Amino acid sequence: MILLVIFIGLATFWWFQATKKPEKFPPGPRRLPVVGGIPFIMVKDSLIHSFRYVVDKYGPISGIYFGSLPAVVISDYEIVKGNY
Repeated sequence: MILLVIFIGLATFWWFQATKKPEKFPPGPRRLPVVGGIPFIMVKDSLIHSFRYVVDKYGPISGIYFGSLPAVVISDYEIVKGNY
């Protein structure tokens, strides 16, 4: 019984550590430990529509995790160009 409680405690701790975003990471959908934010952005029929959904919801600079890899989506030409 005590091993089960320890296991659940460690699993909960790992879950919170694995889903915590860095401090200065741009806003974006939440993420899960193995698949990242993919389940939360695949609400449309294609990848382009999914990115458009993220940009519409979180702004022109958005952060997404693909599995454990972070990615930043910049969708404004002026920001990319540097004339903001």
